[in-house]
Amino acid sequence: MPTSAESGAVDGEIKVSGGTHQLWRVQEKVLTARTERGKQIGLRCPLRRASGKPYSDSDADFLLLHCRTAPEPNQFGELHGSALIPWHVLVEGGYVATKGTRTAAATAGRT
Repeated sequence: MPTSAESGAVDGEIKVSGGTHQLWRVQEKVLTARTERGKQIGLRCPLRRASGKPYSDSDADFLLLHCRTAPEPNQFGELHGSALIPWHVLVEGGYVATKGTRTAAATAGRT
């Protein structure tokens, strides 16, 4: 179950080293990245995982992100498909996810 800080609608799934986790909406910093097909998206990302520890590049090489995109800038909508985001992009942007049943959150929107 999500904590009060993680409460909200499930935005999709995230795969970390083969494990699947839910994404919860939170208000954090925003970074931009490009999908494997060149689509630019903005990621609204928490800085640390639920344990409070930052993620390191030893946890996974990349994240396969199933997320929402916006029909207009600064809004949220649905993305059908997935975005392959290089791990270093997520680390630089402060992205975080947890391994296990409790999840941190990310929400993606088109910039």
